Amino acid sequence: MAIVGAMMFLVGVEIMKFIRLVRTTGEWPAIGVTLVVSVVANMALGFVAGILYCLLSSKIAGKKVP
Repeated sequence: MAIVGAMMFLVGVEIMKFIRLVRTTGEWPAIGVTLVVSVVANMALGFVAGILYCLLSSKIAGKKVP
């Protein structure tokens, strides 16, 4: 169980480093969706939810996903 805790700590550190680099406001909703689903369900579902949010919001807004 200690290994899982250490892995979660390192993932949290990496996420915090990424969040410090986010500058545009358009990325915050996707980060929020990913974070909430990851905490409530699990990290894999959070990843999928974030990708789906990005794809759906780009289709609605008519923008291309990079």
